[in-house]
Amino acid sequence: MSKNFKTLRQAFVYAKKNISKKKWNWMSCGSEREYTTNENLNYFKKFKIKQKILQDVSRIKTEKLFLGKKIKFPMLIAPMGYMAQFHKHGEKGLALGAFKSNTFMCLSAVSSFKINEITKNEKKLNLIYQFYSLKPRGWVKGELRKISKMGVKAICITTDSPVRSIKYDIIEDKHDARKYGWMGLPRPPLQHMSKLTWSDISWLRKQTKIPIIIKGVMNVEDAKKSFKHGANMIWVSNHGGRTLESGISSLEALIKIRKKFKKKLIIFDGGIRTGSDMFKALCLGADYVCIGRPAIWGLILNGSNGVSQILNLFYQEFRSIMGLSGCNDIKKISKNYLTK
Repeated sequence: MSKNFKTLRQAFVYAKKNISKKKWNWMSCGSEREYTTNENLNYFKKFKIKQKILQDVSRIKTEKLFLGKKIKFPMLIAPMGYMAQFHKHGEKGLALGAFKSNTFMCLSAVSSFKINEITKNEKKLNLIYQFYSLKPRGWVKGELRKISKMGVKAICITTDSPVRSIKYDIIEDKHDARKYGWMGLPRPPLQHMSKLTWSDISWLRKQTKIPIIIKGVMNVEDAKKSFKHGANMIWVSNHGGRTLESGISSLEALIKIRKKFKKKLIIFDGGIRTGSDMFKALCLGADYVCIGRPAIWGLILNGSNGVSQILNLFYQEFRSIMGLSGCNDIKKISKNYLTK
């Protein structure tokens, strides 16, 4: 299969042909009948982009600061585990691909590789470290000491999957992603996920000065609690539709949350497949957007170089949409560029 994909659509087609049906289903499926997954994709269609002409778009500014580092454009890679099933370098490829594109990757708590393996050959990777559980306390403190020494830029607490969701494809395929690659010991204490509460976030805030991101925020009330308990920023996400079935889209949640929190930092994911999707999400209140499945397409086809190529294609599309809409500076992006 050719690695030389020219568009995001072509990457999708090639990647699907290049791996087994069971692996593809594991990656692409949502929970139950996939209503939430499809809602993520379809909600973008509700918004049209208003074009402004004669705006001098000969120079288009897309750079933005994230955690003190200037990145090429505000796209990050979301945490995804068990990546060795898609490429032998797994999460190593995602992290290196993000680094080559001058952006960040959030390392999954169920990564096929430990963080010290991922940073072995490249110490300056831009990493966010994911937790699913904050118990036992001793284990968490040990992880905090370790990642502090390794220069991790932020901690991500993923809160939207306290119990296992039902994914028909994975169950019917009998596909066990854990058998690909290997997860070093000790494994993260995922059995404690269901015990996570707001008091754990407050406790964590007292343990570290590393920025804390709460992922899985889908309503105003939880956004308010996140900031109250010490979060530096929130991550609006419904886990790509892979947890709660029949939920609202991430984009709908973003609109409501941004309306109440004008100046707080918000990361967003959920259904971004094109540069225009990214533009719409930023117009509607996201400070930064993340991709998940599209990054895996690139990983399947060409490892870290494929991941980097996916990010570059998103950049090209996003920059094109900015120019065509008449927006020459990312700071000018607002809901004024959209209509229903």
